[in-house]
Amino acid sequence: MPGTPPPPPAVAARVGVGSDAGIEPSKLQRLLPCALVQFAELGMPTLDTLRSMTTEAAEAVGLAAAARV
Repeated sequence: MPGTPPPPPAVAARVGVGSDAGIEPSKLQRLLPCALVQFAELGMPTLDTLRSMTTEAAEAVGLAAAARV
């Protein structure tokens, strides 16, 4: 349609989930999985949400070998 700007290009980004869960009594460790639910609610595919908490997070901190099963 004339005058309509084109859609933005698709962008790929590596996402690693992290949290400050467990650093004090009010930040319970069991809250970390809530981040995965939030990614899913935002439309991230299930497998990508799991990778973000495992492989991607491990690679981000130099522990890629530990994340491979």
